[in-house]
Amino acid sequence: MFFNFVDELREAGISASFKEHLTLLEALDKQVIEETPEAFYYLSRATFVKDEGMLDRFDQVFQRVFKGILSDYGQNPVDVPEDWLKAVAEKFLSEEEMEKIKSLGDWDEIMDTLKKRLEEQKERHQGGKAATSARSKCGTNASSRISITPRNWAHAISRWRCAV
Repeated sequence: MFFNFVDELREAGISASFKEHLTLLEALDKQVIEETPEAFYYLSRATFVKDEGMLDRFDQVFQRVFKGILSDYGQNPVDVPEDWLKAVAEKFLSEEEMEKIKSLGDWDEIMDTLKKRLEEQKERHQGGKAATSARSKCGTNASSRISITPRNWAHAISRWRCAV
């Protein structure tokens, strides 16, 4: 398994030993990483690259062997139609929560407030003033980067539910 990958690494001047190959396979067998292309990339890079001067070569080999496996689908922020967000809010929020949101103003006012708060934020946000751990009050890991994409809009709505 992955013999072509190991051969290509060797051709690029990266010493990929049989033991390192077995180490990679063992790590995959024991499921030490999540099953994503990015996780596999970092695991294999940590296994085979011993000199940071070889990182570019490794990247080139990985890209050539696993053509197109790494993509940015869903990673770049996109404009989500307002009616979609409202439909999600109606689906996941109770009447009481919807009223709380409406009391904050119209959609544009809420988004302006959010943008202002993000601009004011200088460091990692931990889910509120009283947060003392890496978990927010809703039990999810807080992130300082907020972008609404089709893949995370439900999460964005749930974060609003926690904040209200």
